[in-house]
Amino acid sequence: EIINYHMDKIDNFLKIDEVAKILQVDRTTIYRWLKEGTFPDPTRIGPAFKMENGKKKPKRQGIRWEEDLVRAWMKDNAWQGLVNAED
Repeated sequence: EIINYHMDKIDNFLKIDEVAKILQVDRTTIYRWLKEGTFPDPTRIGPAFKMENGKKKPKRQGIRWEEDLVRAWMKDNAWQGLVNAED
């Protein structure tokens, strides 16, 4: 699913490095959880590919996690007690 957001609306979306920092885990851990189906799927923002020298190249920048979903996942999984109810 591709969702096109204006720049002001992607403030609530996190890059994988931001998610990893919040969870205090490595990026590879998040990718493993995704593969296992234990972590929320990201949302694709914008095209999945960019054109480079006439060829399609993968574009990672378009993958984001909704911050609310990440925080809800943390609460549901009692994530190390790091979640503040007001966040």
